[in-house]
Amino acid sequence: MSNPKIKDIKVIFTEPDNIRLVIVKILTDQDGLYGVGCATFTQRPNPVKSAIEDYLKPFLIGAEVNNIEDIWQSSYVSSYWRNGPVLNNALSYLLSVKVVLSAAIADTYALATALDVPPFNFIV
Repeated sequence: MSNPKIKDIKVIFTEPDNIRLVIVKILTDQDGLYGVGCATFTQRPNPVKSAIEDYLKPFLIGAEVNNIEDIWQSSYVSSYWRNGPVLNNALSYLLSVKVVLSAAIADTYALATALDVPPFNFIV
């Protein structure tokens, strides 16, 4: 099985209890495997969305999920908003997505091993 690659990135605005949140969903090329993270900057949600959709998304499509740390470093040092609150929040979702995806992949391998079937021959 190949390493999952980022297929799409969705930015979701939500406002429970009047608290503006920016949620990011990363979809992979493996059916049913995705990660969700928080990129909230309550005072400036629109610039965070723009940073993700206009700058980070084109940069990340096709990247391997296991290279999230390298992606983070590359995104951070090559950006217009370097070391500012907008990019820091826009990038903050990457670490939580890495944790979610790593856990999902590990669970899939464990389940596949227990069932004695090749991983990803069933829906996660």
